[in-house]
Amino acid sequence: MRSTYLKILLSSFLLVFLSNSAYSQYTVYEPLPPVSKTNYVRHIADDIYIGTVFYLNLGNTYNAKYTLKVTVISGRIVKIDFGKGGSIHTGYNNEGYIYSGGDLIYKRDDDYDIVSASSTITIFDKNMKSKRYAVLIQ
Repeated sequence: MRSTYLKILLSSFLLVFLSNSAYSQYTVYEPLPPVSKTNYVRHIADDIYIGTVFYLNLGNTYNAKYTLKVTVISGRIVKIDFGKGGSIHTGYNNEGYIYSGGDLIYKRDDDYDIVSASSTITIFDKNMKSKRYAVLIQ
């Protein structure tokens, strides 16, 4: 009985330890700026940008590429505007979808200036089917 308990405890510990190690491999950390660059832009300004949006419907593998307006607030894409009144966005919506993601990842040049920003947004509909939008702002 005691050896079974120890095996379960050891297995649980290893599972938690290994899963945390695996997760940390894929965590994105923004590198620190060079010491000479004391005043740098941390995020792009809150505004509406023109972005390249790559769409993938995970239910039927349909994909497409669009150039659309995207709204950025506090380093996060909060809205993709499809035109003619259509959009996906954070917050309350009449369609019942869940908006997930949108945090921007920045590509920087040697002077630590932002060259581009990218993000992934996943939309889960009422049936929990997902659609993914990869956005690139240059």
